[in-house]
Amino acid sequence: MLSPEAKCSFCRREAVARIAYAKLLLCEEHYIEYIRNKVRRTILRYNLANRGDKILLAVSGGKDSLTLLDIMYALSQEMRFSVAVLHIDLGIEGYSEQLKHSVESHTQKLGVPLITLSLRDILGVTLPQLSKRSRRPPCSVCGIVKRYLMNACAIESGATAVATGHTADDVIAYAIKSFILQDYSSLSKLVPKTKALQGAISRIRPLYEVYERETLLYSVLKRLPFHHGMCPYVVRNSLERHVKRFFNQIEELFPSTKISFLRRLAKHAETLTPVETERKSIRTCDVCGLIASDHKCSFCKVTESAVGMPLGREVRDYISSMVKEIWS
Repeated sequence: MLSPEAKCSFCRREAVARIAYAKLLLCEEHYIEYIRNKVRRTILRYNLANRGDKILLAVSGGKDSLTLLDIMYALSQEMRFSVAVLHIDLGIEGYSEQLKHSVESHTQKLGVPLITLSLRDILGVTLPQLSKRSRRPPCSVCGIVKRYLMNACAIESGATAVATGHTADDVIAYAIKSFILQDYSSLSKLVPKTKALQGAISRIRPLYEVYERETLLYSVLKRLPFHHGMCPYVVRNSLERHVKRFFNQIEELFPSTKISFLRRLAKHAETLTPVETERKSIRTCDVCGLIASDHKCSFCKVTESAVGMPLGREVRDYISSMVKEIWS
C-alpha cells in the first residue's frame, strides 16, 4: 500500500502505483497511460503488429485477456491495425457462463467484432465431458482445444496473427518449467512472436513485458468487467505457481529481473532447438490440414478418442461459415 503522501512522478496527484523497475510513482491516469505505452513499445520492439494487420484477440474473460482487449483496441485506432475477438466457451458449469458474459459486455461496449465458439455446439460435448471420454486431464484437453480453435479461427478468418493475454509472469513460469524438464522445444516457442508455418498462424504476446499484478491494477482502475473466479480444474499447487511466487520475491529485491530475463529469452530462445529437429517434427494433419507432429494433430486425436471420429475438418468448415464477414 502506498501512503497518501506518495505523489505521481508526473503530475503530483496522489499515486496509486509504484513501478520499482522504472523508479516511478503514478496516479491513476498516468498508470493507465504507462501500461498502454508499455504494450505499444513491446509491439514496436518485437514487430508484433503493423498497419493493415488483422489481429484476432483470444479473450477468455479474465483480467489479463480483458486488459489485452482494452489496450489492443485503443492501440488499433492509433497504429491502424484491425482487431476482432475470439471467445471459446468450454461449457464448464457455473464458470464458463460468467466468462462469456464478461467478454460480451466489454466487446459490446467497445464495438469490437466477437466470435464465440462453443464446444457444445461444435463437438456436442463440453470440456469436462471431452476430458472424461478421452481419458485425459482437463487442463491437457483444454490446452489442445484452445490452441486448435485459435489457430483454425485465425486461418479461416484471414487474420494476420492471433494474440493471447499471456503476461510476463506466465511466460517466465512456462520457461522455467520447460528448462527444469529440459523441454527445449517448448522453451524455444516462448517468444513475443512465433513464426507463421504451414498450417499454423503467427501467435503474438503483446503483454510479454507486462506483469500480472499490473494487469490486475489496470483492469480494476479501468473497471473492466473481468471474472474474478478461478477455473475449478486449475492445479493450485503447480510448479508454475511456485515459480511465479519465487520470481515475485526476486523482483521485489532486484527490480527489472523479470524484464531482463524475458528480453534475453526473446533474443536466444529460437537457438535452443536445432533447425533439423524442428523440420522433422513439423508437418500437417492428414485429416484437417493444420499443423501437427504426426499424421493426425492432437485435436483430431482427442476428438477421435472421445466421439469416435477426428473432427478437425468439420470444425474448420464450421468456423469458416462463421467468420466470413468478421473483418468487413
